[in-house]
Amino acid sequence: TQSTWGGKIFEFKENSQMIGRKETTASYLFPFSRPTAGRPVVTSALIGGRRRLHYTFGDKVEMIEEYDPKNHELLLRKWKKASDFRESDWVFEVGEPTRAGETEDQLIVASSSNPVFLRKDTETEFTFRLRNLKDPETNYKVRVDEEAQCIIISTENKKYYKKFEVPDLRRMDIRLNPADVKTAFKNETLIITVTKPEPVLKTEAALRKEMVKLNAKGGRDGDVECTYQ
Repeated sequence: TQSTWGGKIFEFKENSQMIGRKETTASYLFPFSRPTAGRPVVTSALIGGRRRLHYTFGDKVEMIEEYDPKNHELLLRKWKKASDFRESDWVFEVGEPTRAGETEDQLIVASSSNPVFLRKDTETEFTFRLRNLKDPETNYKVRVDEEAQCIIISTENKKYYKKFEVPDLRRMDIRLNPADVKTAFKNETLIITVTKPEPVLKTEAALRKEMVKLNAKGGRDGDVECTYQ
């Protein structure tokens, strides 16, 4: 079976199971380059109308992704480091936490009048949004620090500053190209988009193909579809 780490293809054998259903052998993509942690164990399940992939690495680091099972849009990605002392908090890379019964948009509105930074991608772009902005567009400046390989948001009135990277590019050892970074401002929201380079598009296209295969199995909400290791 072929799998991808950091944009590189390697071969390994899998003995996956459809828990409670039937045994199957399937390929899967692991586009998260953590060589020192070994290959992760990945469980796929349908939870709350979303396809959830739960990655557990050899060093006990965990990562959860949630996708729309219909169009395979990435809705959430969060990481949790291993800790010997206390339960670690989840760190959100895509999306953000919601309370029971609330949608993401409802939570954002209710949160506060402070700026809210989050990421929600499209098929062709990494998309970062800074919401709840009360100052005019001219107050916000966006630039790329090529040496640090990050994007910086600052303001003329010195009230807000944020520096962030695109983790997907770092994991695949791809440099952030300033020409790929675009900005827009509407509805009190600063929108920063980064065009996905070809290696990212190919990896994500391969992942969508795997999800189409899972859809064909006709799973139900609450089903653990399969475990890969």
